[in-house]
Order: sequence, then structure tokens, then C-alpha cells
Amino acid sequence: MQTVILAAMLTLALATAVTATPRPVLNVQPAINMLSAPIRLIAWEKLNCIGDFGVTEFTDSVLARNISNAIVSRSFRLNRTLIQQEQLDISITDNVTSWFSNKDQLSYESSSCSNFWQTYYAVNGTTSCYNTPPFTCHRLWNNPGLPTK
Repeated sequence: MQTVILAAMLTLALATAVTATPRPVLNVQPAINMLSAPIRLIAWEKLNCIGDFGVTEFTDSVLARNISNAIVSRSFRLNRTLIQQEQLDISITDNVTSWFSNKDQLSYESSSCSNFWQTYYAVNGTTSCYNTPPFTCHRLWNNPGLPTK
């Protein structure tokens, strides 16, 4: 009888020790070709997010593509903050006078995206209105070189 009791106590002690052992936390990287959630960018033709505007809805299907603005924009706002390794780049075309917004929309080599000059990350990509130099293109992508937190 004592042997049975000792065996039961040992089994209970082992089970408690196993369940109480801390498990390692895995650092799960976001998929490079997927957004954590859709994000909307509204780009205005004037500073302070006023005037005519265009809207881009970023989904997985347009992630990492250069997207032409409908107008030369000077400010923008996001509907949610950038998170983890999301990076938003804005760019200007080489020649604004001959630029057509729909000429090469969604092209990886879009002429609207000749000179990238401003970048936003999780640390500075909030839902505020951002005044920017004139831009004709934007690109949202997951940068694997950025920290995940």
C-alpha cells in the first residue's frame, strides 16, 4: 500500500514539475508578403490633409508594389498605425509635367516612383496627418531588416 501511495505521489510531483516548467517563447516573424491587417492611406493635394484626395487600400495583393497617386500629393494620413516591420515609402517622379498617374499603376518599376525620399515605420507611422514634400507614389512593404517590436 505504501508503495502505491509513494508511486502516486511521485507521478503527481513529476506531472506538476513538467507543467510548471517554463516554455520558450518563440519569436514569430510576420510573413514578408502579408500585412497584419489592411491599411488605408489617404493622400491630399494640399498640406494639412485638405483639398482633393486619393485613397489607397493596402491589402496583401498590392503589398510591396509601387502605387501611383491620383494627384501630386503634399500630405497623407493612415487609418491605423504601422506595426512590426511595415514600412511606408513615398516617392516623386522624375518629371511631374509629363507624369500620368495611371500610366504604370501597380508596376514594380513605376515611373511615378523614381526618387524615394521619405520613409515611415512603426515608430513614426501613426494616424496623424503628415505634411510631406510633393509625392506621386507610395509603397507599403514588410522590411525584414526592421525589428519586430
